[in-house]
Amino acid sequence: MRISIYYFMFVYLGALLAWGAFEAGEWTYLLNGILLASLYALFDVLWTYFRDGAWYFPLASVISGFIVALVGPPNPSWKLIILLPLIAVALKQLVRIGPRRHIFNPAASALAVASLGGFSAVSWWAPSLASGGVVLFILLALGLYIVWYLRRWETALSFLIPYGLFFGISKILDGTLLFFTSVMLIEHVSSNFSGRRNKIIYGIVVALATILISVFFEQDPLILGLLAGNFIMSVVTLLI
Repeated sequence: MRISIYYFMFVYLGALLAWGAFEAGEWTYLLNGILLASLYALFDVLWTYFRDGAWYFPLASVISGFIVALVGPPNPSWKLIILLPLIAVALKQLVRIGPRRHIFNPAASALAVASLGGFSAVSWWAPSLASGGVVLFILLALGLYIVWYLRRWETALSFLIPYGLFFGISKILDGTLLFFTSVMLIEHVSSNFSGRRNKIIYGIVVALATILISVFFEQDPLILGLLAGNFIMSVVTLLI
């Protein structure tokens, strides 16, 4: 994957964070997000250095940190500001298939663990602010570009079709769902399953897991549905 998509995601997510803080009238949201993303990058760089003895520029880590900041609580406690990036980096580094492929979406895994640990860790505050007007169409256009660039049409559509049939087609044009589908669902490592069939199956599995979780559990269905899809498809692709 060309490096340019990382710069695009950095600018896009950083701008969404700044816009969300402006829209909410709380500039502390922006500062919290920058701090959280900075700690994410720091933890990831230090972990990699102590493991491999090598330094690197952690642009992908900053992007994941921005996602945690945009989906997590806008005004987290200091404990969460430290725990969320630490959990994300630990799971990314430890739960892997081979040396380069982590199984779980790092941002989603941190938010899920914190939620299951009793924290109010998932809010979707910034994407939910973009659920109407011009900003929604900007989010849609940018999301379509990301899906096109990463060539994840099969995954996005195979998730959206069953999701829309169950919850209603109108639910698709929602800032939260657009952000989830175009940023988190198709995260380039945890969704990198070879072949069109596997990409389609992955989208369907995440959709079905999301639906089941929304019916039987009180935790955020998108986050847990994504992690379930990450795990199931990783196991399936190892066995076949």
